[in-house]
Amino acid sequence: MPRGGPDASWLDRRLQTSRLEYLDRDDVDDLKRKVMHSLDRAGRRRRIGIHEKCARMALREVADVDCPKILELGAGLGGLSHKLLEMHATAQVTVTDIDPSFVAAVAASEIGSHPRATVREMDATEIDAPEGHYDLAIFALPPVPLHIALLAVALPLVGVSPLQHDG
Repeated sequence: MPRGGPDASWLDRRLQTSRLEYLDRDDVDDLKRKVMHSLDRAGRRRRIGIHEKCARMALREVADVDCPKILELGAGLGGLSHKLLEMHATAQVTVTDIDPSFVAAVAASEIGSHPRATVREMDATEIDAPEGHYDLAIFALPPVPLHIALLAVALPLVGVSPLQHDG
């Protein structure tokens, strides 16, 4: 199955190689850190940043819940969780990632000491909370049109440099 799942676009399927993406590799820690910081920086940008857009969409889903419990899976450096806490005065956010270095970075940031945030290392396939504990679970990916546009830019470069998409 393609990384984009069963509904992956033709472009995503075309760009897929057998190489692991940087974030899936254990032999390039420095590069993985740089990629994650770059993604986080891009997510925080004013007009084109994705963290605030995703936070707005998520908060619409729990608009009728007074103190929503939100689980973010694959949080990376916690940009989306930061926005959720900033935009909702009573939301409780559990910030998780499978990568211990990302979890440590989030725990050391202001999110780590936020009274409504819990930072945990967790695999999305092994959630240990009882059913119904969270009002919303989110795993934020770029919106499909944005992702397709980014893939379209990378397509001509794949033959020369597969790491433009897969690393």
